[in-house]
Amino acid sequence: MAAFGYLADFLAREIFMQAAVGAQVILLNYAMVQRWRLLNKKLLDVEHNARTELELKVHERTAQLRSTMRELEKANRQLATLSLNDALTGLHNRRHMDNLLPELCAEARRTGQPLTIALLDADHFKAVNDSWGHEFGDRCLQHIADILRRHVKRPRDVAIRFGGEEFAILLPGTDANGALGVCEGILEDIAAIRVPADDGTPVTLTMSAGTATLSQGDDERDLFRRADEALYRAKACGRNRTEQATPEVS
Repeated sequence: MAAFGYLADFLAREIFMQAAVGAQVILLNYAMVQRWRLLNKKLLDVEHNARTELELKVHERTAQLRSTMRELEKANRQLATLSLNDALTGLHNRRHMDNLLPELCAEARRTGQPLTIALLDADHFKAVNDSWGHEFGDRCLQHIADILRRHVKRPRDVAIRFGGEEFAILLPGTDANGALGVCEGILEDIAAIRVPADDGTPVTLTMSAGTATLSQGDDERDLFRRADEALYRAKACGRNRTEQATPEVS
């Protein structure tokens, strides 16, 4: 413009050039600011997306861990149940009795409430197995377990299979006479059933029982031993009967 005479004044040309340079600087700064804003927005979007994706992964992983923990707890409960229950009859097993009986004895001593244990044994059960086979013998044991469950009704009473054809009943809060009534009812029901063998032959079962009530100075071993001795007396006296242990004199 100066060459064609439009800017004759040098000072005017300088002012115009400075204004032009200033405008360029302003435009450049504006462009840089806009570029920075765009990059910053992209960075924030990337951070937001990464955080969202991470939160989703953490949530999914947490849900998986919780599901795994629930499955593990369920498996542990099933394992505990299997370890404390008899697979054939569904009754509790000897391990459960060994865990529970000392606790019941301690509770009975502390509260003064009676505690009675009954041991029951199927009569001549070896002859049943020898004559009809072990599969039939297992069915007989299941029949016995069903009868025990019908008679052991109270929530705290426990029916146990602790040996081949040997059973036990733990009766907290029950004295000797009450336990005698329970055992007599069980023995009557067992003698009344007829278990059909594979050829249709009805087989009669009987059981003998011995009971013992916790005495002062007894522990769980003493209680079990006295009930076992009473059971052997029932066997020796003809079977299909209940014998009660007498308290030991200290």
